[in-house]
Amino acid sequence: MTPTAPVQVPASKPGRWAIAVLWTMILVSALYFSAVSIRLHEAHRTHKSDLGQIDQAIWNTSQGRFVQETRGEQTLTRLTDHVEPIFAPVSLVFKVWDDVRALLVLQSVLLAIGAWPVYEIALDRLRRRPKRNGRTATQPQDSAAVGSVSPNWTAAAALAFSAAYLLYPAMQAANVAEFHALPLATPLVLVALLAAQRRRWGWFALTALLVAGVQEGTALLATMLGFYAMAIGGLAWWRSRKSGEASRPAVVWPILLGSVVVAASLAWFYMSTFVIIPAYAAQTYGLGESPYVARYGALGSSFNDVVVSIFTRPGLVLQIVAEPLRLRYLFVLLAPFGFLSLAAPEILLLAAPLLLANLLSAFPFQYSGLLHYSAPLAAYAAVAAIVGAQRLRSLGRLASVGLHNHRIWRAHRRLVFLIAYLLVWSIGCQIAFGFTPIGHYFQYYWASPTAHDRLLARFEAQIPVDAPLSVMPALHPHLSHRQSIYQFPVVADSQYVLLDVAAQSGWAVHPQEMRSTVDELLASGDWTVQDGADGYLLLRRLDPASNETPVTTLPVEFYSFAI
Repeated sequence: MTPTAPVQVPASKPGRWAIAVLWTMILVSALYFSAVSIRLHEAHRTHKSDLGQIDQAIWNTSQGRFVQETRGEQTLTRLTDHVEPIFAPVSLVFKVWDDVRALLVLQSVLLAIGAWPVYEIALDRLRRRPKRNGRTATQPQDSAAVGSVSPNWTAAAALAFSAAYLLYPAMQAANVAEFHALPLATPLVLVALLAAQRRRWGWFALTALLVAGVQEGTALLATMLGFYAMAIGGLAWWRSRKSGEASRPAVVWPILLGSVVVAASLAWFYMSTFVIIPAYAAQTYGLGESPYVARYGALGSSFNDVVVSIFTRPGLVLQIVAEPLRLRYLFVLLAPFGFLSLAAPEILLLAAPLLLANLLSAFPFQYSGLLHYSAPLAAYAAVAAIVGAQRLRSLGRLASVGLHNHRIWRAHRRLVFLIAYLLVWSIGCQIAFGFTPIGHYFQYYWASPTAHDRLLARFEAQIPVDAPLSVMPALHPHLSHRQSIYQFPVVADSQYVLLDVAAQSGWAVHPQEMRSTVDELLASGDWTVQDGADGYLLLRRLDPASNETPVTTLPVEFYSFAI
């Protein structure tokens, strides 16, 4: 006899207050990190690497020159290092606001929006009830059990996960580390996992392929998402065999679309990593593969050697991972969610390509938890913590000692314990590793632009928007919306040279070399002093057809920074 299909009991929905709180948190996070990153920029704490060169590549893309940038004296392409198709749609932001700060705001907004799929995933998972005597809570006999937990408490727990995501230090680090493509994968991974959870396979395939289009390395993350969908379909097929029930859509679509995602992502990874990048890197660097392979020298001198070493030299891999700073990195990744993520290792496994790339790198910033390298791991840590919390909810009984007679505690004790546990860990890690006003790194990243910083606007206004320009690294991202911009002392065909000798950092050359180069330019008779004040010096190339007499003496106002 075929078993009767369980009757679904509609779950109660939380009040509108939960949605209001969620989007308030998202708005506050987006505004705060937009402000922090813009203040860093206005305080001249952004540089050519990486904001200036990425901004120029995206701006050139908006002008029809895909990821074109100036490097040395040449006009090259970012394809020598990365393949980032996502920069094509990102470039449209300059149609709305033609300013480098638009990228900083966009990054902050997209990372903050990731709290929405975290909330939805948590809400779906926490509504589910454990099996009782072989029956699930979706059966009519257990309808009372479903209603025994207030939907508002479930929403509160889901909001706690969203708050922990927004407080995740490694994601915040990406927000204050100028602008990069990799963090943009974070909300896409979350939407893909939400679509998989709700069995919306068309949306899943679309967002997974978008993940692959962020950067060549994220194609492997998309591949893992495809395998995850296939595993869901395979599990549905196995259950249908045991129960005698057939559900072709539940089996066919995840396996079919998951296979498409795997095939397309692997093909794209191969094309971008082994064809496109080597072709351009060979011309520029004289290399036959990505220049970033050099970061894994202990494991091999090529991509294939590194992959083979991971599987054939486990002792060396464990030796590298066991280094104190790398173990600290794992702690920083797992602690903000109270290590709940460890109860869902299959979700963490989906992040293996990125996690291993960071853990095994010889470049310390990749396993520091700083900069942008770990941002997408926030998505996997959050979802794994949600799934892990669902599995471990029964442990909440341990917290009921002494409180079991309280009516509210009896009904909601597990969710109360979960919310408190999660917030203690996320707030504690925010204090230790975070970037908000209560965070350890706040004092290093909350910049205050000075009068000297603001004086830059005076010199920007004198430089035509289409004029080739040579600048110092800290000034580069302020003027990078042009086809050609060089890093001083490279001058090439520049029409203007802008320097800031009062800068506290970002000197690409020794001060003596800078002075020597300026003297040579002025002595040539081809350049004139356009303006100077408080350490800023603007030189302009003279038109050969003009009879203008060059000015070679620096104005007295230039020296005011030294008074």
